[in-house]
Amino acid sequence: MACFRAHGLVPNVRHRTHSRELTSSVVARGRAYAILVQGPPNKQSYEGLPIPEKEVDPPLPTCPSFSPGRAARRPSPRVRALTEVARRQHHGA
Repeated sequence: MACFRAHGLVPNVRHRTHSRELTSSVVARGRAYAILVQGPPNKQSYEGLPIPEKEVDPPLPTCPSFSPGRAARRPSPRVRALTEVARRQHHGA
């Protein structure tokens, strides 16, 4: 919501869901729009309808992130690999 506020916008949020499937279906039918951190893995709803995508223009600023895990434990190799990929993408290295 902070991204909207930064541009002086107040969205009219009528529904919220944690279901990617429901979001894809409603957007594909043209009944709503959604702002997602990442796009759906395929470009069609379960009904076979296309899911339209638009880039946010101008692009939103990046935001801080964190790696999951316990502070007392050394991160697993998978967590370290994920952290490194995120670091490279964020910093363009």
